[in-house]
Amino acid sequence: AVILVLGFVLTSQITDRVLDVKVRAATEEIDRARATVSGVVGGEETRSLDSSLQLARNTLTSKTGPSSGAGLAGTFDAVLLVPGDGPRAATAAGPVDQIPGALRDFVKAGQVSYQYAVVHTDGFSGRALIIGSPATSQTTNLELYLIFPLTNEESTISLVRGTMATGGVVLLVLLAGIGLLVSRQVVLPVRSASRIAERFAEGH
Repeated sequence: AVILVLGFVLTSQITDRVLDVKVRAATEEIDRARATVSGVVGGEETRSLDSSLQLARNTLTSKTGPSSGAGLAGTFDAVLLVPGDGPRAATAAGPVDQIPGALRDFVKAGQVSYQYAVVHTDGFSGRALIIGSPATSQTTNLELYLIFPLTNEESTISLVRGTMATGGVVLLVLLAGIGLLVSRQVVLPVRSASRIAERFAEGH
């Protein structure tokens, strides 16, 4: 029971640390992404909104390729969205259907927020960290979201859990061996003394 509790506490702490590092790196990445999006979307008035959003998304995702030297947060996919306004329909670039509604509510309120979710995009399917932020540009109500796959973090946590499980089994075997050795060291002399006392009682 002690080993199980200790393993659970250590695994939980390590998991929290790994995810905290991911969130901090993602927050830094979205700060840089906001500046990039502001320059692309607001830099060319003759370009259509749809083209601007797609260009901004391509600019962001091109920085996460194998040869681009992705930052500490790792590779990510980007979603840019301008909600509809009256007769004008919403304009988006990227897998906007994968963004949770609760996260969008926080971003619409002007907050930088994040949420863990299971996403299914063209290049990735699985658990991911989604961080969103309002972006400053000539287009009002522009929402920016970055989707960070948690593949590496899941591998790290699985490795930690496997190591903890192996260490727990080894420790249990060692404790069982120590217990057996100690009990033999105590029980065998007591049994021997009992036999000697019986022989004395019989007159030997």
